[in-house]
Amino acid sequence: MKIENFKEFIREFPYKNQSFDIKKQKDIKSIPGLGLSTMTKFTHFLETTINGNKAVILDIQIIEAINTQRFEEFNHLKGITYENAPKRYSEYLETINKLSKSLKAEPDQIEMFLFTFGRTLSELKREECYDYD
Repeated sequence: MKIENFKEFIREFPYKNQSFDIKKQKDIKSIPGLGLSTMTKFTHFLETTINGNKAVILDIQIIEAINTQRFEEFNHLKGITYENAPKRYSEYLETINKLSKSLKAEPDQIEMFLFTFGRTLSELKREECYDYD
């Protein structure tokens, strides 16, 4: 399939404000030049849900943050790579969505935190924690 312009691309991406099963990702993958990062940006910004979970972005920076194993909530995703991430995307979304509910935050906020601080946040040592009561 050859996409000539943006309007055509959006027509080929019919999932805006919809829920779709992870199996439909093969439809998206048929669009040339659409990799993991771009695909997940579109699923996020077009406000889709995948397997009942709000879609958020997954890119190499977030994958690297997950693999640092700084955050135990994501340890089960250790070993995620850019190559296997499409198969693990729904697992990532489920984790983000469950965590956001428990923290009373939006899934986008968890994703943005991982993107911004996931690789650079210093590991907190127990003696560095202070009780301010």
